[in-house]
Amino acid sequence: MSIKYNFWSIIDKNIQRKVCSFVNCDFSYFYFNIKNDFFMKTKQLFFLFLLTVGFCCFSCERTPTQTETPEIPIDTPEIPKGTTEVYPRVIETVDFKPYNYGCTTNYANMQDDTVYVINSEEEFAYYFTCANNPQIDFETQTLLFAFGPTYTGIRSISTELLAESNTMYVLKVEVLLAPTGVALTWKITIIVDKINPDNVSLELNKHR
Repeated sequence: MSIKYNFWSIIDKNIQRKVCSFVNCDFSYFYFNIKNDFFMKTKQLFFLFLLTVGFCCFSCERTPTQTETPEIPIDTPEIPKGTTEVYPRVIETVDFKPYNYGCTTNYANMQDDTVYVINSEEEFAYYFTCANNPQIDFETQTLLFAFGPTYTGIRSISTELLAESNTMYVLKVEVLLAPTGVALTWKITIIVDKINPDNVSLELNKHR
């Protein structure tokens, strides 16, 4: 009743009589029903609008992101502490030419097919007699000498010094023989970094 009263109270009395003479005075109630229904639909449309805008914003923000590939740990073999070399390994050598210093070899003091490890000037003088000092630093260097006979000519001689461990060494000598020719002596004289004389062996391969 308060709604009807408030509605009619703002209308002139004469207008009220005319309206009531044609229609039921519950017209005000009909008016408010329409008004309330309009507000309800407006609220629903506004809510739907907000829901649509929110959904669009949420969809726009969800841009595809780059997929991160998980890191796969790689198992690497554990290297023992203090290990810095791999064996066997090739040792760098420098050819030494005795004749450049006017040296002659004292073969009488040597045996065939044997490697000699020379680590001092006294040892060098025992095996070689030189007109000029070859200036080998025996504090840091070692001279390796090996020789042996052949019964034919020689095509080529190749050498390789291998470290089997940090103390063991193998001097590999390959002598390629000629099918004919005068018998010759093969000789190897090389300088290397200082090594122990008791740990060097000779591996000789003579073939055609």
